[in-house]
Parts: sequence; C-alpha cells; structure tokens
Amino acid sequence: MSPNQLQIAYLPYISMAPQDEIQVGRVRIWNYSMKTEEYIQDVDLRGHIDKIMGLNVHRGNPIRNIGIVSIGDIDFRPFSEDELHDIYEACIILFLSVLSYQMNLKGNNVGFFTRTSENFRCVIQNLKLGDPHIAEMSGMIVNISNMDLISHVSINKPPYVVLDQFTFNYDSKLLDNLVRLKKRKKDYIIASLERQKYSARVITTARILV
Repeated sequence: MSPNQLQIAYLPYISMAPQDEIQVGRVRIWNYSMKTEEYIQDVDLRGHIDKIMGLNVHRGNPIRNIGIVSIGDIDFRPFSEDELHDIYEACIILFLSVLSYQMNLKGNNVGFFTRTSENFRCVIQNLKLGDPHIAEMSGMIVNISNMDLISHVSINKPPYVVLDQFTFNYDSKLLDNLVRLKKRKKDYIIASLERQKYSARVITTARILV
C-alpha cells in the first residue's frame, strides 16, 4: 500500500445518537456527526472524508450519526491484521450489548426499532487525500472492484436495515463483561455467535438478528 494511502473504518448504519463515542476495549467508535471537527483538525482531510461519508444515503439524504472506528491515534493509518480482528470483535460485542438492551424493551412498536447485525457491519475504505476517485467492491461470491469518481457514487441504505436516529442505547454492564472475557482470551463467545449465524439448525427468523 502506498505510504500516502489512508484508511477509514466506519459503521454507516449504526445511528449512534445520542452517543458521541463508545469504547470497546482498545477500539473507539465515535459519532462522525458530533466529533468530526474535534477529531479531524486537518481541513483538507476532513473535507475529503466528508465527501466519502456523504456517499451513504437514505431516501436521497446523507445518513447522519455514522460511527467511525479508531484504535489509538486518530490518524487514519492502514490497520494491521490484529487491529482489524479487534474491530470485528468490537462490533460483535457492541451488537450483543445493544441486543441485550433491546430485549428488555416493552411496547407495541418496539420491533420497529430493532437493530440487527446489519447495523454493525463495518466498512473498510481506502482513500488518498485529494484523489477524486473511490473503489467500490461488489459481489459476495465473486468480488468485483470498480473505480469511479466520488461525485458519481451513491451508496443507498438497504431497505431491510433499520435506522433509528435518536435512541441508541446498550447494556454497558454486558459490554464491560464481554470486553473482560475477551482479554482473558475467551473468544468462544464470538466463535459461537458466528457458528449460529450460518448454522442450518438456527431458524431464519432468529438468524436475521445475528
């Protein structure tokens, strides 16, 4: 990768307001709508990332409260394999913590605000400051990479992903406990979740959540 190449990891559909940031072990997930001016002092870099975040739209409007993922300094350096692994696990831990909170909600319409694992899908995007192009990857079986101008790209939210802009809550006690388990190398929780995700024994309606 070029020394001038930068990388950003983000969760386009997390809708994390009113949270401004959440710490999951060494992984920090911060609200782009709330913290961008504080965390990105370089005006040119902030403008470039603004354009990339603006590609994520819902009903023609840019999606707000996107979660940016950082480890250590917020310098948008390319992540190592170990860092990417920790980011992946942090997204699962946060999802489980949100799911735990949601299970205690009551009311006729609570299902309309249920976040699933799709809300915690992390996008890794390479970028080069000042470069007007962006590479898109498409296809789950055969990956096809297409290079296009940023101004020509629009990434529409899938209709099955729920966006709830103002009610992001999670079970902080469960999150802390899962982080402690991870530090003790108890990764079987994460592995078990992944096995259930693809197991034929898990009914479809349950698999949607994981």
